[in-house]
Amino acid sequence: MDSKDLEIIKLLNSNGRMPITTIAKKVKLSISGVKKRINNLEKEGVIKGYSCELSFGILGEESGLARINVSSTIERVQDVVDTIGKHELIFTVGVGIGNIIIAVFTYKTSSEVVNLETWLKSISHVDTVEIFLLLSRPIEDKPKIAPADYKIISELRNNGRMPLQTLSERTQISTRTLKKRLDRLTNAGHIYFSLLLSPGSSEELIIFTIFCTLKLEANKIDFFQNIIRIFAENFWVGWIVVEKPVVILSFFAPNIKTIRNIEEELKQRFSDILSTDTITGGEGFHFQDWRVDHILAMAKRYKH
Repeated sequence: MDSKDLEIIKLLNSNGRMPITTIAKKVKLSISGVKKRINNLEKEGVIKGYSCELSFGILGEESGLARINVSSTIERVQDVVDTIGKHELIFTVGVGIGNIIIAVFTYKTSSEVVNLETWLKSISHVDTVEIFLLLSRPIEDKPKIAPADYKIISELRNNGRMPLQTLSERTQISTRTLKKRLDRLTNAGHIYFSLLLSPGSSEELIIFTIFCTLKLEANKIDFFQNIIRIFAENFWVGWIVVEKPVVILSFFAPNIKTIRNIEEELKQRFSDILSTDTITGGEGFHFQDWRVDHILAMAKRYKH
């Protein structure tokens, strides 16, 4: 894996349905060259797939993150991961070096969060659980998503890069209408096309997550925006914690040296940081949560 592969991953991560021609122009490679690189990333398991998802908050939900420490005596951390993934609120689980698990979830009520935390702590070999409630973008009006839209989303969930012609055959909706509906849903921010990434499959692509604890008077939103601007080359995804002076940042890195450099630069540039804690490496796993059941149920209402 080289810098061009990383550029392609970042572009697909921003829009999993981005056309090959657009990617080729942005990374300054031939179309066939981009196709070959993407195929290799898929074969190596770095890219596990592409999906179409409802944007967070569309169904009135909020999002959260659980940091879970697993006992060092456990033989298979994967067993704990599989158990965690069965919970209806959890949709992504990442495993870091040192048996640290990060689980991202959605919720509608505070009682759901309390119940989830209690359940996580009851899992065998789980030592500690820390919950972080995340800042979500405000959605003033509940968007109107028709059964036909849900049908389209349900078909694209397991293959976000499905060609329009194939999608048309599966939904019995014309390609012209499909494009209009997808453009409307995307432009309104109701859906997004995600890249299902498993960085642990490649030694040349490390995902590391830094928990930044800030001074109480620090502006978390300004801090977050500055991180995206300054570390654009390596930044992947991040979250602003609601009830704590914490910002959680995930980055791409080709090696451990890059991780250490970013850690040091963070501390030197930002006096608002009180402390940092880094979780390095590991693999990512994706699970179906309650929102998938909602999408499938609504899709069944579509009559073509």
